[in-house]
Amino acid sequence: MDTLDVGDNVLIDQRGSATVISVLTNGYYRLQVDGTEFKFDCDEGRLLKLPCGQSFIIETPSSSTAKQTTNTKPKDAQGRFVAVEDGMIDGVILDNQNKNTAKKTLYDLKLFDNFLNVQNEFRQMHEIPPNELDTLLCKFSISVRKTNWENYEPNSLTGFQSSIERSLKRRGYGYSLTSSLEFSRSREVLKGRKIELKKEGRGNLPRRADPIGDEEIEALWQSGSIGISNPMSIINCQWLYNTINFGLRGVNDHNNMCWGDITLHVDGDDHEYLELSMRQEKNRSGENPRDCRDVRPKMWANVADPSRCPVQVYKLYASTRPLDFCRDDDPFYIGTQTLGMPKPGDQWFIRYRIGKNKLSSLMKNMCDAASLQTSKRLTNHSARKLLVQKLNDNNVPPNDSRHAERPLA
Repeated sequence: MDTLDVGDNVLIDQRGSATVISVLTNGYYRLQVDGTEFKFDCDEGRLLKLPCGQSFIIETPSSSTAKQTTNTKPKDAQGRFVAVEDGMIDGVILDNQNKNTAKKTLYDLKLFDNFLNVQNEFRQMHEIPPNELDTLLCKFSISVRKTNWENYEPNSLTGFQSSIERSLKRRGYGYSLTSSLEFSRSREVLKGRKIELKKEGRGNLPRRADPIGDEEIEALWQSGSIGISNPMSIINCQWLYNTINFGLRGVNDHNNMCWGDITLHVDGDDHEYLELSMRQEKNRSGENPRDCRDVRPKMWANVADPSRCPVQVYKLYASTRPLDFCRDDDPFYIGTQTLGMPKPGDQWFIRYRIGKNKLSSLMKNMCDAASLQTSKRLTNHSARKLLVQKLNDNNVPPNDSRHAERPLA
């Protein structure tokens, strides 16, 4: 393939088109996917230059088409299968891989490419024989530093190895960095380097989040940061209840939630409760069909204090959402009205999904609004840590699924 220039149109993995926005080193280009704002770095081996102005996107079968094909009785064997283009195969892999993992892999590979350039090694890493690549990996583990010349954490070095391993596997390298005999030396060097860093005090996670305590939560209630007095306090309260009682992670699990994932029920004694039936979580992506919850988490009504009852908060949230934005597949967390304080009976929320950036800063914003003075480092993960702490205090084993029925708020 001819050398690409800024502005060229390219086809990625025979699947979709993009535009070159920057020429990087070692055969890499920065691309912007056509029709989106998504930008990423890609090596030239995955690209095919297109005529100027041409774009190309392979459409996957729509869900309605797939459903029709599935439910219609075929006349012959061929009628049982949806047509699949070659580009769809890689598309299934790319579309369903963890986005954070993909982003980190790109960063790590770029870092390793820079190291290879410093070593005057300009071959693609999958073109380097195992004995030579093993030596380069040894040097990389020993020499790599942050931009401020500080050492990386031990787990970061393991992450670099995993990213390189993923890339080599995708290229059909034929050897494994983690198991092949040809890379035993680099594994020993990585192990020794991690021990050295541990002796220096690395790996102790000084910036880890502290669990939020009952005192801090009470301060949030008293300040109105969580409650039912305004739209944002409802969002904050709903997020906190869902995290503490359902064990959801601070950002991704909440961002993936749909309105139909939480449902209201009544038991045989007329006690109301909310039940989580989330379709996908970080550790339950659907890859392993056996990895599912044995017991669906439940959150029971607080009859003693209706003003702090999770069921009442949920009902108020439901009644102040747009009526046509409460379908099962609609986002759970949506934007709030910002034009003055809504009155009772008004629509408090708008038809707009709350973004990941806003979700990731909910705990910080709640604490700032409450002028919470504490020496703890409180982040979104602090609420999930409170759940783990309370389960431990109640002697619930980590593998005991019954904790899903224990209300903690």
